[in-house]
Amino acid sequence: MSRRIVLFAAAAALLASTAWADFSSLVRTMDGERGMHRLWTPGISLARLAVWMVHPDGVHDFQLVVYEGHTRFDSADFERFVRTSNEQPMIRVHSNRTGELALIWARPVRGGLMEMTILAHDPGDDTVVVRAVVDGEVLAREIADPRHASDIARR
Repeated sequence: MSRRIVLFAAAAALLASTAWADFSSLVRTMDGERGMHRLWTPGISLARLAVWMVHPDGVHDFQLVVYEGHTRFDSADFERFVRTSNEQPMIRVHSNRTGELALIWARPVRGGLMEMTILAHDPGDDTVVVRAVVDGEVLAREIADPRHASDIARR
């Protein structure tokens, strides 16, 4: 019981200090980047429709845009992505050495749901922008499950 209380308190603290980015403005910013172009992802609309109807494992909606290009973002580019929102991202990582970039915004939406927007860029690979609306309780339970922690550690 006390574990649930601690988990709930941690989730509440996370939600209380949330930050978010508008998915459309983040995608528009990426569309303007030289050397980056969108990849067509067939079947995403059908997958999104299925998620709306079924809600697998607490996922209620998602949007996904994948970019191809081997552009290396510098610190100024990183700050421009951060400024796509009035709020600071919860997680912001930029490596000057490798050029990898990761930004995560999150905010509560309604009734225990969270909206998360994620930008992940690797100069030698594709860049992904994803927005997902997930059940906060299911997410917290999955993160706290020790079986999943060992799976993540093996990766």
